[in-house]
Amino acid sequence: MCSLFAIRSNDKMLIGKNKDHVQNGGSIHFVNNEYRYGLQTIPHFTLEQLGIDRPYDGVNQHGLYAGVTAIPEKKVGDSAQRHPVISSFGLIKYVLERAVDAKQALAIAEKFRIDYLKNYDYPRVQFFFADKHYNVIIYEEDTAVNSFCLKNGEYQYITNNPYYDKTSRNECPRVTVLEEVLKANPAKSLEDVLSLLSKVNLAKFEPLPGVCSIYSVGCDLTNMEINLVIEEDYSNPFPYNITKELKNPRHEHFSLLRSQKFRFFSNHFGSWDNESVQTTA
Repeated sequence: MCSLFAIRSNDKMLIGKNKDHVQNGGSIHFVNNEYRYGLQTIPHFTLEQLGIDRPYDGVNQHGLYAGVTAIPEKKVGDSAQRHPVISSFGLIKYVLERAVDAKQALAIAEKFRIDYLKNYDYPRVQFFFADKHYNVIIYEEDTAVNSFCLKNGEYQYITNNPYYDKTSRNECPRVTVLEEVLKANPAKSLEDVLSLLSKVNLAKFEPLPGVCSIYSVGCDLTNMEINLVIEEDYSNPFPYNITKELKNPRHEHFSLLRSQKFRFFSNHFGSWDNESVQTTA
């Protein structure tokens, strides 16, 4: 199960996300603008496990965040069949390449019928768009749109229950804990965001050997900074300044095997290449 929240702290717009999945590893991409279909795309960074064109999360140069959480399967209405098709994770990248704020992200998303890759056993998702102007939009295709402009101290969050379904949300233990944590511990920095994420990570709900959140990421949309944590190693986050990193476009592959205390990153373009990876104990 994943947790995803946005909180406004004075002039800061902060995002926190735990990504829970059975697959280890992943990649972070810093992508410069590209010339596509006669227009320049927007520079952005993304986190993914399925390929550069299908990220789970990302932030672009304008301080727009886009991400998803999985939700139960649901039949899409007939009206959506008239729209062109895009994959659920592909929509994240498409939006980051083109939108400057949450409202534009929603406008783009609503133009498509979404393919949730059900044939490959991937779930239906709900989308979470947030921007540095404190706007949050939670979108579930053919079902609901919830829009907010956060005041100081306010927050919004989603887990793996549809946002609009209050009954389902109230029955989810992670929702209860996340609500309590956000109320009791207002985040003021990326360090605070990671602390909050550590209280609702996967190991807290499924305390089994080898079970953990694959990555946790805190995003400061105002100052364009992120802290990335691999497999709940919250004492050793990887900090990035998005504006600075986008001047050096690259792809980094990450993994952390908890049992061996082993981490590696590689700074190179192209496909996975184990020989180019530098390792440290």
